[in-house]
Parts: sequence; C-alpha cells; structure tokens
Amino acid sequence: SRRRSWAGVRGPGRLALASLRLVANYVEVGGVSGIDWKAVKGVVLVTTAGDVVLQGDPFGDNSVKQYIPKQGIVFALQGGPELGAVRASSDMEMMNSLRDCFGANMAEKMGKLALINGHVVIGAHRGMSEFLDLVVDVLATRTRERCLSHWRADLAAIQYSVGEFGRDPRNVDFPFSLRDHVTSTVYGVRYGLPCKIDATGIIRRRPAEGSDRRGPTPTVISQYSSSTYLKEMYKGRYTYYAQERLDFDDSAHREGGNGMT
Repeated sequence: SRRRSWAGVRGPGRLALASLRLVANYVEVGGVSGIDWKAVKGVVLVTTAGDVVLQGDPFGDNSVKQYIPKQGIVFALQGGPELGAVRASSDMEMMNSLRDCFGANMAEKMGKLALINGHVVIGAHRGMSEFLDLVVDVLATRTRERCLSHWRADLAAIQYSVGEFGRDPRNVDFPFSLRDHVTSTVYGVRYGLPCKIDATGIIRRRPAEGSDRRGPTPTVISQYSSSTYLKEMYKGRYTYYAQERLDFDDSAHREGGNGMT
C-alpha cells in the first residue's frame, strides 16, 4: 500500500509528507463521517491556506469546467501578461528543494520547465485522488533523505510529479492540465503583479504597458503576502488571515506551520 504507516522525527518535509497522507486519505474515503464525492463538484487542494483568497467559485470557471467531466485536475503556471512564462530555474527556493529531493541532474531538467503554482490545485475528485497518491508516493519513495528536511518538499514533489508524469502524452493514468498565466483560474501574485484592484476589492489582471493582452479576472489569488499592499488589504478585510495559520490536523502538527487544506 502506498499509505504505509509513517513515523519519524518531526520536521518541515516530514510534516508535508504526513499531512499529504492525511489529505490523500480524506479525499479517498471522505473522512470519519464520509463524503459522497459524486454529490460534489470536485476538490480544491490548498497547500498554503494562510496565503490564498477566493474571489469566486473555482468550479464555476470555464478553465476548470472543461476538465471536471474528464476527471482531470488543473494547475496554474506562474507568470503574467507582462512577464510571460516563468521557468522553475528562476525560483531559487524551488531549485534548492528540487536539488535536495531529486539531485542536481533532475533539478537541472526540471528547471527548464514552466514553474507550477502548486499552492492551489483544482479538479475532479478521482483525478485529485490519483494525483495525491502520486505525490505521496514520490515523497515517500523517490526522494533523497535530505528532501524531508527541506521546508517545501511538497512543492518540489508537485513540480516533479507534473514534470515527469503529466507531460508524457502516453501516460493516461494522470490527467493533468496546465493553464497558462493569462487563462489560469489561479493568480500567483508573486509573479503576476502588476494588477489592479476594483472598488469592491477584486483583483483584476493588468496588461503589460502598451499591450492589450489581459486574461479574465482570476478566481483564486495566491501568494498575496508578496505584495505589502495586498497583505494589508486582506488583513483588514479578512481578520482571520492576520492570526495564526492552522494546519490540516492542527492539534497534532501545530509546531510545523506548513498548512495543508
């Protein structure tokens, strides 16, 4: 079984692995009370719950709707109209975690690919369940020991999983889809600024200067703390975000601080 029993010294990467196992099990069986997954639209995986704001129903977005019947899941790519696609090699945190988890050669290979916004993943129940099984398996069996000492080993595993499995057209077991920086439902502020905020506080993409290219209003805002202005705005609008961030299993994992929702 992929979900073999886990024990070990607590640490950032180990916390990510343990938390993802809890989430994977929850998505598969629906928790203690059980969830009828056929009765829900799908699943949203948020790996940084304290840094994400929903501006609407993610399952009402056209870029998600078309993949739900296919049991697929949708990732956003980091970037913006004024930036183009962002490569993984431009993110030192990601590259360090890839090296720690998969070695220098694999990190170099992954560095040439587009940087995935792994903070928010949206999709059908079956596709999400299969994806979580894959990521947990990658963290547990395909990484080097030092990987589990890295703070965001989960993001490295997501980048690796999609890069190695989701891009192979012969692989039909994992129906991944990557949305570009313009059409994506998820808007990563760290790489997507500048933007504009309307009178109701909704973020809208701003096109590059001298360009008319602008995508639709994003449904999900991630990494908003990268902008001081947005951070203060959301802290004022949603006071919960100014408080301590909770983990997936808060009572057991409070000391780790790496939230999985």
